[in-house]
Amino acid sequence: MGGRSIASSVRPIWEHTFVPGPPKAPPGVTREEVSRLLDAGWAEVEIARKLRLSKSAVCYHARNLSRPVDERFARQYDWSAIQRYYDEGHDLSECVTCFGFSKASWSQAVKRSDIRPGPRAASIERYLVVGRRTSRTHLKARLLAAGLKAPRCEGCKIEDWRRKAPVARVASSQRNEGRQSAGEPRDSLSQLS
Repeated sequence: MGGRSIASSVRPIWEHTFVPGPPKAPPGVTREEVSRLLDAGWAEVEIARKLRLSKSAVCYHARNLSRPVDERFARQYDWSAIQRYYDEGHDLSECVTCFGFSKASWSQAVKRSDIRPGPRAASIERYLVVGRRTSRTHLKARLLAAGLKAPRCEGCKIEDWRRKAPVARVASSQRNEGRQSAGEPRDSLSQLS
């Protein structure tokens, strides 16, 4: 029967052990104590240790007491410099590496309109490179959206199939014939039919 049974446990199953924390102070008492200690020149870390609070709880009370935030710890970024760097052609990951902010900070800056992000899709030139591995369906959809490819089968020139445009279909000639020999190289555009 491996393992311990409930009957051999030290405590009955309904009994639990809780370790009580410090008693909670009545409303307003903690904030008054934080205010008194801040006035006495105590650091927020020391107040947190003395009152057995988290540092964030001490900061919360300090903010609600309209205390000024210590600028050394309120990390701020020069979003106009980041925007200039981004506009030079660097992507989000490069901006994060260069300036040291998080992607969440970027999202918040976009919501505040501190940053104007560019289009989410990469430029089509990025895909039209010999040797780049790209999904044929994705590339074909991007070429169609950019107007660089007509929505028709390149092999038989059919523009509709069962009243639908053959957007992501493989050319009928490629489907029926042998694809290509194993050693023959393929460029990005020839495989899009």
